Amino acid sequence: RTSYFKILLVKPALEDKMKRLIFLGLAIIFIFPTFIYSQENFQKYESNPIFSYGSSGSFDDEGVKAPHIIKDDSTYKMWYQGNNGTFSGNGLGYATSEDGINWTKYESNPILNAGGLNLSTPRVIKQDSTYKMWFTKFGSNFVGSIGFATSGDGISWEIGNDNNPVLTIGNPQDFDGFSIWLGSVVYLDSSYHMWYEGFQPDGTGGNIGYASSKDGINWTKYGNPVMIPDTSFWEHDGNSMPYVIYYEDQFHMWYTGMKDGSDGHYFDGIGHASSEDGIDWVKSSENPLFIPTGSGWDAYSVQYPFVLFDEELKLYWDGEGNRNAGFHNQIGIAFETPPTAIKKRNPVSTFFLKQNYPNPFNPNTKINYILKTPVNVQLKIFDLLGKEITTLVNKTQNVGEHSISFDASGLASGIYIYKLKAGSFVQSRKMILLR
Repeated sequence: RTSYFKILLVKPALEDKMKRLIFLGLAIIFIFPTFIYSQENFQKYESNPIFSYGSSGSFDDEGVKAPHIIKDDSTYKMWYQGNNGTFSGNGLGYATSEDGINWTKYESNPILNAGGLNLSTPRVIKQDSTYKMWFTKFGSNFVGSIGFATSGDGISWEIGNDNNPVLTIGNPQDFDGFSIWLGSVVYLDSSYHMWYEGFQPDGTGGNIGYASSKDGINWTKYGNPVMIPDTSFWEHDGNSMPYVIYYEDQFHMWYTGMKDGSDGHYFDGIGHASSEDGIDWVKSSENPLFIPTGSGWDAYSVQYPFVLFDEELKLYWDGEGNRNAGFHNQIGIAFETPPTAIKKRNPVSTFFLKQNYPNPFNPNTKINYILKTPVNVQLKIFDLLGKEITTLVNKTQNVGEHSISFDASGLASGIYIYKLKAGSFVQSRKMILLR
């Protein structure tokens, strides 16, 4: 899709696939033309696109992508990726709006670049008077890492070189052993939570990982990917660039599905998933929620989802039309209200053992579980050899969600198993004690 993207040290047979995956990784907010037919009932704004590429010679004259928006008092503030036709020229721009629709670009854009390296997917949180940004930076051969910067006004940014990058690729055999792309950062319960996309050295990818941090700088990866593509026609080539919000005691993720087309091209669709803990995800049975159709500025792909909860749900996306017809990446918006935009699962419709939190932990953690009927409950801790360490619960409990604390002060670092037995229901999970 972008002929100027080249992978220098990847086997020739993988080049086309990696260019496809990389471009998707660099572009993802999703929704689609005319109407979005789904349980979420998003309706496209009739005057889209609301944000377009710049004039010839500007840093964003070949496309705008990956918006991140916050509402600061009464002003909407957007950070986005600008493309100028060369991989080494991509930087981050800034714009403001009074209504989230009509935007004014900052006259001195770009506000952040990295000395000729490509920057993408800015994710910003404002805490007190400080803006914190996480972003993807690509070095040679498209190897991505995640950086961190701070600002007092959202325009002038300080990149602490001593801390950067704050998250890097894994070992060669890992799902993120070749490159990573930032998806989302959420601050919740005094911790930062990150979801990102990982690629392997052989060019395969589209798996979503998770990491957590107390300070936003020192991150601990969960390990295995928390979400992988399934066999559905629209996403079996990858899940890309998740955007996550926390709403009504649940995490909600919008993500891009990648699929090769019969004509050698590929298209993007948008899916939705939900989770109680940010690790175990349930994909919507109605996926894909929307795919590119029709003609015009976003006929070719819908990607880079960003969701803003502001009285109603606002979904921004990056759409691309036919480049041969002069279309470049632009940004649109669609609207929906919370009661139909997000359907919360009934918390007592099933038995369920949640992932302990925090995890990894030292030495205390909490284990939550849900009971759909009154039942006798046993909750036990085991080591990896199956030796019972302790019994946390052994009694009859009522319907609903329950929480128990576990103190591992006397145990050595390692992986432990906790097992819930509620009547005939049995479920086990792993947890990591890291001293």
